[in-house]
Order: sequence, then C-alpha cells, then structure tokens
Amino acid sequence: VVFNSLMIPHNARVLDYGSGKATTLYNICRERPDIIPYVFDVSDSYRQVWDHFIDKEHQASFEPPESWNGLFDLITAFFVLEHTDNLYELLENVYRLLKDNGTFLFMVPNILTNLGDFLVVDHINHFSEVSLKELLFKAGFNLHDIETNKFRGAFICRASKKDISKFTNEI
Repeated sequence: VVFNSLMIPHNARVLDYGSGKATTLYNICRERPDIIPYVFDVSDSYRQVWDHFIDKEHQASFEPPESWNGLFDLITAFFVLEHTDNLYELLENVYRLLKDNGTFLFMVPNILTNLGDFLVVDHINHFSEVSLKELLFKAGFNLHDIETNKFRGAFICRASKKDISKFTNEI
C-alpha cells in the first residue's frame, strides 16, 4: 500500500535504515527484482536473515559506510525514529546517504491515534504532524506529505533534500 504511490526508478538503490530483519524490503524486492537492496541496522543480529537476499557488501551495522554517501534513490525507516536517542544524527546520516533527487520514506507512531506509543518503554521520541514538520525542516528536508489514514496509528512521511540552490543570503 505504501509503495503504490511512489515512483521508484528502475534499478533503484533502496536502503532500509534501521532494518531489523528487512521484511518489507524483502517483499519489495520480490515484487520488483530490479531493485538493488541495502540494509543498515545498529546491530549485527540480523545478518543471517539478510544473507538470504542481500549481498554482503550491501549490508552495514553500527555505522553506515561513507562509500554509501549519495548512493540511494530511496531510504526507508519503518518505526525507527521513535527509538533513537539522537534524531538529528540519524537524519544527518539519511541526508548524506540520499541522492539529491532521492526520497526518504518513513513511518512513526501517531501520538493522537496510537496512545500505546506512550507505553512502549523504548519509544523515547513521540511525534505529531507539527513536530515532524519542524524536525524535517531543521534537518534540511522538504516534507512532501504526511499520510494519516493509510496505516492505523502511524504517520507515513515522504521527504527529500531541500534544494539549497534556491536559497540566497538575502533577507
């Protein structure tokens, strides 16, 4: 459902950031075998799962490699941002890894429709539409849309890098 409205280019490089088992990426690749999958997570726990469908050089743990800078057409992060203790570091990583015309697609719990978000101990960040807009703006992203009705209890956000060439020093 989430990907139906996206125009993912042929042979796109797609990174699942904070991937866990990368189940969603696996399913995308089954439908679109032309996609070149990559995964990143903060642990090595899922390497055995990744090895079944992702080349080892397309896997990273703990820190995304610099060789991946500007490589990705699409970066996904499904229920990741609510867990991080440094949102700006995560967004800086996504920004540097994303191509200039790439898309950042992520999902986070919606505090207004998912009150259980407050009960999950490792959810250290909570989001509203206003906080997401401000966060992405400060991190250098254009927010294209926030979907509130496609996935119950969650925001689905689509963003891209700001076009800095359009800004001037004039006030």
